[in-house]
Amino acid sequence: MRIKNFFPWESFISEVFLSRKEATIKNNLIYSFGRTEDVPYGFLTSLNYGYQDGDGSTRHYLNFHHSLGKALIPSKGYLYLSADVGSFFKSGSPEQGHLKLVGEYITPLIKVGNSDLRNFFEIQYVNGLKRFPGEYLFLDEDVNGLHSFDYSESLRGSEKIVLKTEQVLFTNIEPLGFKFAAFTFFDTAFLKESSKSLFNHTPYFSFGGGLRIRNDNLVFNTLQIRLAIMPRVPSGEFPLSLRITGEKTRHFQDFVPAQPGTTVFY
Repeated sequence: MRIKNFFPWESFISEVFLSRKEATIKNNLIYSFGRTEDVPYGFLTSLNYGYQDGDGSTRHYLNFHHSLGKALIPSKGYLYLSADVGSFFKSGSPEQGHLKLVGEYITPLIKVGNSDLRNFFEIQYVNGLKRFPGEYLFLDEDVNGLHSFDYSESLRGSEKIVLKTEQVLFTNIEPLGFKFAAFTFFDTAFLKESSKSLFNHTPYFSFGGGLRIRNDNLVFNTLQIRLAIMPRVPSGEFPLSLRITGEKTRHFQDFVPAQPGTTVFY
C-alpha cells in the first residue's frame, strides 16, 4: 500500500502544528491525579488519497477526517468530536469503506465535601461499508469496546454503537503520600450481528467500579483495582471480572497531522 497526500495542504497542516503549543491549557484531575495535564483544543481537517496495485488491478483510496476540541475547563468542561469516512474504489465502485463518529465530553470538577468529582461521557458509532467477508467489528475493550469485555469471536458484526460513562471521585485523603480516587462506570453497546437493524439487537452491558491508588515515591506509582459485571456474555464466559493492574493513563486526542494511511476498521 502506497499512501500519499492528494492535495497540497502542507502549509495549512504546518500552521496547525505550529500553533499547537498555544492551543493548550493546563489543568489537573482529569485522566490522572497528582500531575499537571495539557488540555489541547483546536481542530484538524485532512483528506488523504492513495492507491493500491495488485493482481493486475488498481484500487484508489479516499478518506476524509475532521476533529475538533473545545476546552471549556474549568467552567464548563471539555468537548471533543471527530468524524472519519473513507473507502477504496475499484472501477468506480466503493468497497471496504468505513464511517466512524466519536463524541466525548468531560464535565468540570464538582465539589463533594472535601473531594472532587468529575464525569466522563463517550459515544462512538462505527459502520462498515461493503466490507470483505471475514472483516468484523468487535466489542472487546482493546478496540474501543466495553470495559473489561474481552475479545470473543462469537461477538462480531458490521455496525456498532457504544456509549460509555465513568464517574471519578478524587479524594483528599493522603496517608503516607498515598492518594486515592474511587470510580464507577457503566457502558452499553449495540452490535449488528445479523440482517436486522442495529437497534433491533439486544444490547450488551458492562458496569462496575474500583479504586486507583497513587504514590509518586514508588516505582509503580499507580495501582488500579477494578470489578466489572457483564450481565450478558457469550456462552462459557464468566460474567464477573476482577483486575488489579497498573493504571493505563488515557491521553487527550491532539490535533497534529499523523502520517497518511488507511483508517483501521474497529
